[in-house]
Amino acid sequence: RPSTARASERWNLMVGPGDGGEAVASNKAAGAHAASHPARMSTRAPRVNTVIAQAGGVALGICPGRGANHGDTTGSVIPPIYPSTTYARDPETYLPRPLMGAARVPNRVVAAAIDAPTSNRREGADDDEGRITTVESAPAHPGKNVYARPDNPTYVQAEAVIAALDGGVGCALFSSGMAAACGLATALLKHGDRCVFPRHSYFACREYFRQHCARIGCEFRLYDCRKGKLHEHLNEGADPRTDEELWRTEGSSVETAIGTDGKTKLVWIETPANPTWDVTDVRRVCDRAHAFGASVCVDNTVLTPLCCAPIRLGADFVMHSATKYLNGHSDVVAGAVVAAVDDERWGAVKSARAMNGGILGSFEAWLLLRGMRTLHVRVQRQCESALYLAKRLAAHKNVSVCLYQGLASHPGHDVATAQSTDGVSFGGMMSIRVKGGADAAKSVCGLCKIWVPATSLGGVESLIEHRATLEGGCLGGDSGVPDDLLRLSVGLEDPEDLWIDLKEALEGKKRKDSDYFPDLAGAKPDAAATAAAEFDRQRKAESAAIAGKRGHYKDRVRVTVDGVGAPVGNVCRRGCAGRDVPVSDKSVHAKVKGVSYCARSDGAFPDWLRARFPGINLDDVEAAVAARLEL
Repeated sequence: RPSTARASERWNLMVGPGDGGEAVASNKAAGAHAASHPARMSTRAPRVNTVIAQAGGVALGICPGRGANHGDTTGSVIPPIYPSTTYARDPETYLPRPLMGAARVPNRVVAAAIDAPTSNRREGADDDEGRITTVESAPAHPGKNVYARPDNPTYVQAEAVIAALDGGVGCALFSSGMAAACGLATALLKHGDRCVFPRHSYFACREYFRQHCARIGCEFRLYDCRKGKLHEHLNEGADPRTDEELWRTEGSSVETAIGTDGKTKLVWIETPANPTWDVTDVRRVCDRAHAFGASVCVDNTVLTPLCCAPIRLGADFVMHSATKYLNGHSDVVAGAVVAAVDDERWGAVKSARAMNGGILGSFEAWLLLRGMRTLHVRVQRQCESALYLAKRLAAHKNVSVCLYQGLASHPGHDVATAQSTDGVSFGGMMSIRVKGGADAAKSVCGLCKIWVPATSLGGVESLIEHRATLEGGCLGGDSGVPDDLLRLSVGLEDPEDLWIDLKEALEGKKRKDSDYFPDLAGAKPDAAATAAAEFDRQRKAESAAIAGKRGHYKDRVRVTVDGVGAPVGNVCRRGCAGRDVPVSDKSVHAKVKGVSYCARSDGAFPDWLRARFPGINLDDVEAAVAARLEL
């Protein structure tokens, strides 16, 4: 539902006892909660912005101003890093020491449908016919430290913040987003099961699941989120290929791919799907999957918990490549998995992390927490800039289509709006298809000055990428991404600067640095810059000499011929070969209309002119000879 609140208010959702990071959906829901728990509502809970800025704060039982970070008595406002790999046990009992001041995931409201089985209850589900219950707060950490692979106190705050934002019972950090996906595959799939995966999705994750399933004897099926009951495919009935062929190549509807035999154990959702940004109806897929006993994991990397809350829509797990928006500074590789229910599946995921060793380093976990403290500010700005750019790109004459779910013209816009936390936030990722094909698209990348041509997304800098080149190179063939598609990750630069840079690149305008920084135009380099340039020139010349290549012409070894110095690169290698005669020696060399002449190999100059230029007249020959009397 579109929100009528101001932008600053939309990003200040309530967090803490009573709702645990969930948005207050309506006055009705808030009133019902107040009636059930009047004592809870008497104390104002911190909002999302406060929780993120303080890396948890009092809402998660962490009060930086009082030195409550894991028992730290120094009063440090910034949480410490724990690089230790092992921890001393209690000398008397030999039991692990308790973790003091551990962060806790706050109380949450659980809306459980009356007619839904207990195993399928989803926390925070929007169901007007459901009953409201409460869940006591649970520690975000087991409260003990034994060894750093399963237990690392540096993880505690970061995991607690992510779990609270997603509305889950707990979070597990991994060494990367792919490590998180691998942990889920290891924990939830076994021989004889079936995994259902979106055809349009991050190619590395899709290929990993395909290969993993082949190794363990698990069936792997693709689905197309654009097909199914809500998205009828006009040619589906006439397609001569079998379901098996469709599942391996293009994908059938999600209902068909899940099947009715109960073999499907994991359904993966990526919405919007990288890099075409197709939208999947999360609630519809979850209802279908749960009806036949399958778990659902949503890759929420692109939207983050601030734009979409998959657990409220019915998901069992949420996966993040925390490298991207959660960290947001392009200096950490990390992943995270959040669970909706604390059951044996969640235990298996945590065990997979500990046993497989896909753990995050202590310093990386600390950097991730530092990056998340500006998540709300960054994501809000990126959403606003992305919508600003998408509207303009969609109307550009050299763009055939702009793929952004926030545009009303996007096929999945209605579903995306319904799934957005506030109805107006759609993330900072989009793609454009450039008229003119692959060459035109690559040319745009090369002409941009502010947009950085690089892989990844979600950082403070804006990135542009020709996705087909990367995926085709990694897969060794056609990955299915259109070759005219450019993926855009919108950063925090001024949106007008981003628009002008992209607009002029689309129009083929080449720009110099002085176009962006007028002070550089005509400026003379200072002594330090001149010395640096000279040092760089000499270094390149030395490298070229070592490699046997031609360096800068000023640095080539010079030879002397009749008292005239000549660079070795300019010595005639035709009739004068072996004589070290420079081509600048006009007694034997000339150049006519770009064609070189050597008297020792080409004969008399007038005869060479008539032979080399058949249409030349006698007057022109005489004029050329007169101009070069030394020949």
